[in-house]
Amino acid sequence: MKKGFTIVELLVSISIFSIILVAASDFYINSMRESSKERLKAFKENEVKEVFRLIEDDIRHADFGYDNKTDNDNNDNKSIAIYALDKCGSGANETFCKPNTSRIFIADGWQIIRDFTQDNCPDGDIIDTDYETILNKFKAEVVSYTPGNKNITLNTLNIDSKCRQANTSALCGSNTSDCNDFKDNKALIIARCYDGSNNFGVEGRRIGGISSTTISFISNENFLTYYNCNQAYSVAFPAIVWYIRKNSNGVFSLYRNENQVIQDVDNFVVRVGYDTNGDGIIQSSELYENIPPNSEYSKLKFFEISIDFYYTWKNKKYLMNYKTSIEAFH
Repeated sequence: MKKGFTIVELLVSISIFSIILVAASDFYINSMRESSKERLKAFKENEVKEVFRLIEDDIRHADFGYDNKTDNDNNDNKSIAIYALDKCGSGANETFCKPNTSRIFIADGWQIIRDFTQDNCPDGDIIDTDYETILNKFKAEVVSYTPGNKNITLNTLNIDSKCRQANTSALCGSNTSDCNDFKDNKALIIARCYDGSNNFGVEGRRIGGISSTTISFISNENFLTYYNCNQAYSVAFPAIVWYIRKNSNGVFSLYRNENQVIQDVDNFVVRVGYDTNGDGIIQSSELYENIPPNSEYSKLKFFEISIDFYYTWKNKKYLMNYKTSIEAFH
């Protein structure tokens, strides 16, 4: 005769099963929580990778249309003119830029692409001569500038071609703002700035407003004091600027001009690999947080970009760092 389970055996079995079930449930819940955390981390990582891609695209297009892309020296055409680097000062207003973080100014090659593809020359067709004309005049000359002032006056805001400058009324009609190549930009690069000791440098500044051909810097922008960006040497280009500042919610975010790209950013560091001695190898001593004076364009090898960002999980912040190198395209 077969015997069934006793009550004691049944209770023991149920207890063991319950223990296993609880352990399995805890494991499942913890796995789900960890999976959610990893998904959040992966999401933030993908955001940073997209930022790197956007910056690389800006750098790739920086010298499009610039026949003077290397002309920052009054005596030759070898010096870097289309990039500028600086750091926000330790006492900077956090809604302007985060103290001790980098800013990179990149000449806006997208602007010349926009102008070129619109064919604003009166012949009606985009042909090689149009392109050559554009190449001959993609800059503005500095008419007046006083070190310490917060504005600079240029000879023109329509910098893409002699053709457009000679035919403003026909090209722009009643909307002459179409001939303002700085209007869509919130930054500019001033090249051929002279320090009085035969050194030429590059300055980047954010734009606050434009009146006629005078461009005013944003109110919190630092003064241009190291170099004299005077009309004897200097030229200007519309530019794109990447930097960190607090958004309207008080969160530090990375911006491209006035557009927030990614928030919860703790640090942004940009350095250039510049082959000072010309040996083809970038030593640690050849990484600069500013473009060196009189820098030859051919010696600029890469940009090293580092971003510290954080994500919050269960009220705890996790800080991460990502770094990439972007080739300087000559």
